[in-house]
Amino acid sequence: GVMILVYPIGVFCLYAAILFKNRRALYRGGHHHRLQQVSSEAQALQARRRSLQEPASTAASAAAAPMLVSRADVLDGLPGPIVKLLVEPYKLSCWYFELVELARKVLVVGVPSFFPSGSNAQLIVTALITFLSFGIFMQINPYHTHSDDVLMKLCLIQIFVTVIASLGLQSRDDDNVNALSIFLTVWLVLTPCAAPFLHLLSEMDVSVASKMVSTVRASSKRLRMSGALKVAAVEDGVEAEPPAQA
Repeated sequence: GVMILVYPIGVFCLYAAILFKNRRALYRGGHHHRLQQVSSEAQALQARRRSLQEPASTAASAAAAPMLVSRADVLDGLPGPIVKLLVEPYKLSCWYFELVELARKVLVVGVPSFFPSGSNAQLIVTALITFLSFGIFMQINPYHTHSDDVLMKLCLIQIFVTVIASLGLQSRDDDNVNALSIFLTVWLVLTPCAAPFLHLLSEMDVSVASKMVSTVRASSKRLRMSGALKVAAVEDGVEAEPPAQA
């Protein structure tokens, strides 16, 4: 009976106390890292613009760019290994998300236990908690690696579909029960197999889209610059006739 209160309440309070005690260092590290990322992106954009106009200044602008503080440096600067263990799986801006994840687990497991086992109310409450959790993960994307975000979303979708199908399995229609049983079997097998393919497609889409956008922007800037130079040369009379040979 004591352990029932230790895990859902004691562990959550312990994690919250550790993170709250070190909140200033966590916020300062995450804020500093975000500022450095924004500064680095701004310097890279300025260097790219200068390279289109003054190619010789590219090396100087790249050398003048500030060094980005790495994620490992920020994590190593945290006070204590326990804090690093709680924060490391997530983005530095989502250092608090271990509490959200722990609360989600407690709600999914604990709240439905107050309803009769196998009842519609228990399944509906589980589906609502899973749906809200999926919305939070879709909005925030808290994990540091994209593959972890994709895997968590697939797991939540799998739980949600399984719970909804469980409502259908409670019907007395044998045809519906057999069809749902086959669907759940195929769903549970295909969902883990789809995770690496979805991750690969998302990475390919991001890389291809970024390359296409950068290529289109660079080509459009070159066209505008060449057109402006030609117009300026014609207006200033630079394109004069060659001198006659003696």
